[in-house]
Amino acid sequence: FLEAMGLECQEVVGRTALELNTWADPRQLQDIFESLQRNHIFRGEVKLRKRSGETFWGLMSASVFEDDGVSCVLSVTQDLSDVKAAQDEINNLSFYDPLTGLPNRRLLMDRLQRSPLAASRTHRKRALLFVDLDNFKSLNDAHGHQTGDLLLQEVALRLDSCVRDTDTVARCGGDEFAVMLENLSEVAEDAAAQAQSIGEKILSISSQPYQLAGHECHCPSSIGITVFGEELESANDALQRAEIAMFQAKEAGRNTIRFFAPALQAAVNARAAMEADLRQAIKANQFVLYYQPQVERGRLIGAEALIRWQHPRHGLLTPGEFIPLAEETGLILTLGDWVLEAACEQVAAWGDRKETAAITLAVNISARQFRQADFVERVLAALKRT
Repeated sequence: FLEAMGLECQEVVGRTALELNTWADPRQLQDIFESLQRNHIFRGEVKLRKRSGETFWGLMSASVFEDDGVSCVLSVTQDLSDVKAAQDEINNLSFYDPLTGLPNRRLLMDRLQRSPLAASRTHRKRALLFVDLDNFKSLNDAHGHQTGDLLLQEVALRLDSCVRDTDTVARCGGDEFAVMLENLSEVAEDAAAQAQSIGEKILSISSQPYQLAGHECHCPSSIGITVFGEELESANDALQRAEIAMFQAKEAGRNTIRFFAPALQAAVNARAAMEADLRQAIKANQFVLYYQPQVERGRLIGAEALIRWQHPRHGLLTPGEFIPLAEETGLILTLGDWVLEAACEQVAAWGDRKETAAITLAVNISARQFRQADFVERVLAALKRT
């Protein structure tokens, strides 16, 4: 006991187990005594603390006996450190890829199988991205398996950097990886947009060159995506759909993304086109402000500035058709600056006319604008310029 716990004899004699602080969780001691009171014996795993502070698991057998009429407890404990280490190793081999340290296909399937239950509680969508490296075989043949292994380890690190702690990055085998995204939007189209955003990050980061064993290697990827919720029938279905979408990405020219559901693919394509149009609209100054009047007893006392987009193909668009996208993409900051400047110019123009000089103008501000550290300075600067 002294050797195992790192204690000296004089420290131990006459002191209780609690005083020696040998229990990693003192509540276990209560469980042991309750068992001894009921059955006069105890057998089970306990967690003990050495003098150094190091903890270890042991298998304890304890029984009650009499010594000159005094009830005593004799316990014998077997150190389970090697057994626990072996169990951890078996678990790692069963559920984790030894090369990359990522969850393997078996653990991924287990987490996918639990997804419908979680989705039924939150109603949020999930997505599975199937990532296949485009020219891994050629690289492997050219530079050898050792370089190929280094590449797979680097890919694992890059994929992991693209997701949140709640998401799962797994290696399915060979040069195939999967990314399971949790807690996306409840709306399928919005969830698809979120998955697309992660997919684009992965495409971008995997297209950057790899420095491996003195070689500069290029290995972009093709990605297939499926979005699902509580309707998922099986983990195999999700993986198969994402894989089918990945093959579609390969056929489309590689280094690209495809969705399994045609409707979601169409929605994502439309969103991408709208985002491109929105960026062009800001450059081409296609926006205009309308002013909603505020009237009191027949007299104009104020107005609210309301933005409209004079789209060259779709005509006049209201804020509900483009502001959410501007918020998500960050373009709302540039757009918000323009609205503030244009509104201030209008107030200045109205100030030169007697009938409109006293008008108060309201301007809507995005929450993202408020979060800017220099928001106040931006407003004051716009006022000063105009």
